[in-house]
Amino acid sequence: MASSRRTLQQRTGRENPGARYYDDTEPVIIGNTVRQSAQPQWAPVEAPVPAPKRPAEHPKRNSKKRQQSRALLHAKAFNLPSLLVIGICMAAAVFSILNYVGQKNELDDHIRNVRSLTSQYQNDKQLNDAHLLEIESSISYTDIYEYAINELGMTFPGKDQVLWYKTTESEYVSQYEAIPQK
Repeated sequence: MASSRRTLQQRTGRENPGARYYDDTEPVIIGNTVRQSAQPQWAPVEAPVPAPKRPAEHPKRNSKKRQQSRALLHAKAFNLPSLLVIGICMAAAVFSILNYVGQKNELDDHIRNVRSLTSQYQNDKQLNDAHLLEIESSISYTDIYEYAINELGMTFPGKDQVLWYKTTESEYVSQYEAIPQK
């Protein structure tokens, strides 16, 4: 314990300019050391004395006037301009709600309509595919070939009947244009 009471100069051998001495007997110790003293550094505090309570006040004669003035203040809080603003805001809110409900119902009707049209489209497409398959299965290409050759006298074109030519403008050839000679 005696070593903790030494000053920084005594412990390190260097002089500390921040060390101060009171009456040359008790040095101030700089650092994080806390001294233990025999006497407390603080004085005990006495408990606060509560303030005496006031006696209950008796109602005064003009309490009706006070109540009337308070009622008048509350009545003035909702004057005509504030009531108009509140009424306009409420009307706008009701209009917005009704508009929203109407738009929502219209959207629901459109969604139901789209669903019914989609299911009708799917049914029609399946029916069309079934008819197409029935038509394609009923066609006999060999019968058509036989009828064209035997009954109508049609034949495949010979090599001398096919004309090859190049177009100058584009790859597209119109069916009813004149065939170029060269």
